[in-house]
Amino acid sequence: MFDQRFLKITVAVLLFHVGLLYLIQSGLGRKLTEAVIAPEIIARIIPMEPPQQPPAPEPPKPQPQTPPKQVKVVTPRPTPPKPQPTPEPVASLPPSPTAIEAPPAHPAPRRLPRRPRRPRRPIPRRAPSASARSPVRRRK
Repeated sequence: MFDQRFLKITVAVLLFHVGLLYLIQSGLGRKLTEAVIAPEIIARIIPMEPPQQPPAPEPPKPQPQTPPKQVKVVTPRPTPPKPQPTPEPVASLPPSPTAIEAPPAHPAPRRLPRRPRRPRRPIPRRAPSASARSPVRRRK
């Protein structure tokens, strides 16, 4: 069914994948990539320039001290309450002939009467059998 060459190739591919998964899980793959690109090599490729320091900010100039101003304390006076407006009577006007009247609302639907429930019948009890009295069954 399968020839030997096909089996050898399949086994080799499976072993290769198992080996790669083991390397990834154990962290050896990361160590290999770190070993290839060492920081010394990167430092040679990209020359490191000393960081330029920004100029120091000038210290703030001291402002001349001025004496604090005196503040007059004023007590608030109570305000008198506002007078309440009195409601004016509204004249009753006759209904206008062009006024739109809303149609009367429909009455609520009538509730159907419930049918009376039948009384429950008692469940007939069976007489206890011989097997129920003795827990162990005997063979005949």
